[in-house]
Amino acid sequence: MMKNYKIAIVGRPNVGKSALFNRLIKQRKSIVEEKEGITRDRIYADLEWQGYCAQIIDTGGFVTFSEYSRSLKKIEKAIKRQIDIAIEESKLSILVTDVRTGLTSLDREVFLYLKKRGKDIILAVNKVDNERLKTEVGNFYQLGFEKLFPVSAIQGLGISELLDYIVKKLPPFLSFPRKEGTINIAVVGKPNAGKSSFINSLLKQERVIVNEEPGTTIDTVDISFNRGERKYLFLDTAGIRKKRAIKDSVTLYSLLRTKRAIEKAEVVLLLIDIREGLTSQDIAILHFVIKENKPCLIGVNKKDLLGNIPLKEYEQAIRGRIKYLHFAPIIFLSALKGNNVKETIDLIDEIADNNSRRVATNLLNKMLFPSFPFRVYYLTQIRIKPPEFLVFVDKPDFVKNNHSVYFKNQIRKKFDFRGVPIEIKFKNKD
Repeated sequence: MMKNYKIAIVGRPNVGKSALFNRLIKQRKSIVEEKEGITRDRIYADLEWQGYCAQIIDTGGFVTFSEYSRSLKKIEKAIKRQIDIAIEESKLSILVTDVRTGLTSLDREVFLYLKKRGKDIILAVNKVDNERLKTEVGNFYQLGFEKLFPVSAIQGLGISELLDYIVKKLPPFLSFPRKEGTINIAVVGKPNAGKSSFINSLLKQERVIVNEEPGTTIDTVDISFNRGERKYLFLDTAGIRKKRAIKDSVTLYSLLRTKRAIEKAEVVLLLIDIREGLTSQDIAILHFVIKENKPCLIGVNKKDLLGNIPLKEYEQAIRGRIKYLHFAPIIFLSALKGNNVKETIDLIDEIADNNSRRVATNLLNKMLFPSFPFRVYYLTQIRIKPPEFLVFVDKPDFVKNNHSVYFKNQIRKKFDFRGVPIEIKFKNKD
């Protein structure tokens, strides 16, 4: 599962962490003062450079890194907890030092603290404002780095070189996970597959009537839900029945509203009953999802009732029947017991982010292609929701379906569009 890549800026007080943070994000978000201890909480911002992106975290300065220090003031302990969280969240840490004060014992402590936690570390020697100060940078090689980066956060010197090195460690995605807007989710499936139980488990309240009698929910119930900065609108729908079971206008109307919910949704969650497996009605739903070009995932509900069959074998049996949906994640859960419900929402978050992802053209064209009966000039992304790519070639009439499939598979493999359909179009360059 692709998560947002995070980078923590760490160092002792007053080495210019906040100034570097502001320089990297190209805006003044953290307060910069010569006085120590200005930054106390973790401050997050988006970092973007040459088509790559990450989330960067500014942190306060530590006066000690002793795990058992009793001399720390209450506020210093609180700051330390904030930095611990930032380090734990991050895959990469930028250790900031100050060339003017030289390499201190506290710098060494910070370095050992990060190293002990197995973090990838970049050393930035800050306040290198002139040529004379560059000669002082060599002292910092004592920490054992093969490469370090002399920078001046205030003047912007050395920042491009630092960013070039950082992006070598980042996944090549241009877009960031959204922070605003609502994710519309259609929860669909056969009657009594557990759709209402899933919603109630998520909300921890009985918002939708749950009964063992199939067809309890006959209308589409729109339910708003917030989790952190994310907003969701769950469209809890009536189950789609076999055509011969549609005997009255109410059931027919419920079927039409379920289809409308799929049309309206950004992500579709198909819930199936583990005792019944993937039925013809479920496959009918998936065909409609594919027709509407919707991102989706499959939740196999009531997993506690499976028995001795390994989940991997069960998943393989499902995938064998829906090979055209190889990109859709499958998750096993128990809505009634709340098992894997949170993880299902995490998957929905990931899929919604993937659906909004835009990949920089220069990154797309770094991919290597085999010999085709046509010449590929370049490709670019032209749309999101769902992602659509345009390939410029010299002979579009020579393009076959297997070529389109190849491009989709390569893009999906390289840029992780899990759960999301991809569209490919070919066009004559002229």
